[in-house]
Amino acid sequence: FVSIYGDEDVNPKLATSLRTRGYDAQSFLDVGMIEKADEIHFAYAIRNERALITNNGKHFTVLADNLLVRGEHHCGLIIATQFMSFSELLRRMLAFLDNVSADDAMDRTFYLSNFG
Repeated sequence: FVSIYGDEDVNPKLATSLRTRGYDAQSFLDVGMIEKADEIHFAYAIRNERALITNNGKHFTVLADNLLVRGEHHCGLIIATQFMSFSELLRRMLAFLDNVSADDAMDRTFYLSNFG
């Protein structure tokens, strides 16, 4: 399974809910990453071999593209939307985790709206 890191734009309850279902998930609160820049969140996810989930697709897709241009890699970028209810976010995230392997997630961007 893909290991997950949720930045400050994603409800931290998502990580807790995923962990109770047996998935490896962390939120920004779990690791003390409060009020950090997006670049710091992404660097944390990369360093810890986690796909990053965010609602901030506009900025993170640029960061991901810049990494790849420099020949660097990431473990996946998952874009949610702030308009999803928590139950929809969880349902779609579970569908993602059940259908995408860690190898398949490497260097790719996924939109949760395409799952579940």
